[in-house]
Amino acid sequence: MIMKKILASELMSKGVAYAAPHWSLLELAQFLDDQNIHGVPVQDTSGNLIGMVSRTDVNRAISESLMDSEGKPAFHTLNEEGDVEDMATDLPGYNPAQQLRVSEIMTPNAVTAEAKASAGEIAKLMIDEACSRVLLTEKKRIVGIISATDLLQALARYEGI
Repeated sequence: MIMKKILASELMSKGVAYAAPHWSLLELAQFLDDQNIHGVPVQDTSGNLIGMVSRTDVNRAISESLMDSEGKPAFHTLNEEGDVEDMATDLPGYNPAQQLRVSEIMTPNAVTAEAKASAGEIAKLMIDEACSRVLLTEKKRIVGIISATDLLQALARYEGI
């Protein structure tokens, strides 16, 4: 049996939303929630694509900002006996979600492919690049985005599940 080739353009989401590099992680998280998406390309003020950022990047950045280079809590205090103890990280005025910026955590090079690529080619690209999202282009212009979830949904539909 010959399988019909599914094109990325048939599965992509159009009307791509973008994040700004100056946004705080709090602004980004709210935007991702509002849009009900997990990752988004980042554009500068001139409209140039400068990277990709995801919920995973946000979670990693906040976790890392609360740890020292050895993976221990970054804040310490002396107890009454003069011994060093790890301190709670809920310090007043310290909120990494408000202080860190998208530009500090984004992946600088977004993975792109032609919209006419097959779903299989996109899947292989995601595997090779270890990414979950690929921006789709036509004549070097972004026309959509495809996620690993989009590919899985297409597979389930193809098998009638």
